[in-house]
Amino acid sequence: MNKYVLSAAFIALVLTGCANQPGSTSTDKYTGTRTIGHGAVEEYGSLTASDISAAVNLKTYFEHASVGRNILNGVQKLIAGGLSLKRGTWKDWAPVDAAGNPAYYTEGNDGSAYVWDVSSMDATKSAVIKAWFAANTGLYDNARGNPSAAEKMNYFRAAVDTYDIGAAADVAVMKFCWIDPDASLSDYEEMMSSLQTAYPDLVLVYCTIPLTNAVDDNTASRNTFNNALRIYCSTNNFWLFDIADIESHEPDGTAYTSSSGAELEWPDYSHDTGHINAGDYDLRPSKAFITLLARIGKAI
Repeated sequence: MNKYVLSAAFIALVLTGCANQPGSTSTDKYTGTRTIGHGAVEEYGSLTASDISAAVNLKTYFEHASVGRNILNGVQKLIAGGLSLKRGTWKDWAPVDAAGNPAYYTEGNDGSAYVWDVSSMDATKSAVIKAWFAANTGLYDNARGNPSAAEKMNYFRAAVDTYDIGAAADVAVMKFCWIDPDASLSDYEEMMSSLQTAYPDLVLVYCTIPLTNAVDDNTASRNTFNNALRIYCSTNNFWLFDIADIESHEPDGTAYTSSSGAELEWPDYSHDTGHINAGDYDLRPSKAFITLLARIGKAI
């Protein structure tokens, strides 16, 4: 869709921080508040039964790696607490119960197993996923592993378009990892724009790059990508799951940054470089994720 494509001049303004443009006047499903950050964690507790129904009755495809696994562990805790969300998962990587339903991960500091199905989408996998969506609403996740940022985008494009999951799902989400500071924002924008053109009824959710909990050589690159993506999504009325914003705010809402003001993950959320897996802190992004789906479900 041409309305989703920024001109070169406008991109230059965005990247220099000079853009202050109003949101799109589009009358399609991209309306209302579409950026989901740390404020959505507390919002989860105020969701009504109607809101929850809107979230769980979507067909949501989620492609991810380890931080995504942390988010899913939190989702599983919400389900154990009463969230009526049906889940499906690619059977070759995730533990399942006797009925074939996803279970808690059973190894590692946070109860998460470092198990990956690192293959890209193929006909067998896509047939399983499309069959699940034909029979169910809910959340289907596919742990794609941690190839390069460019390969992550290629995998997602293939899943949604080549293998037509875009026609089976209502919502599709692809998450980067903190090891992707070299992700090309222009390539990300192009991929999502082309997929939106091919599947106009599919809600595509952008994601910020997750953070580490200490300054490293790639902190600046992550922050640059994330800040530019926030402007891009806000300007164009696109849905954004702002994982970095959730990670960089303490539970009381205090921002956690480096001495130079760069966003970092609050260290208490993790036992290592950046996984969101200390205690029950994985509930924070999972609550925000369900809030995101509730907003989408209400908007479409």
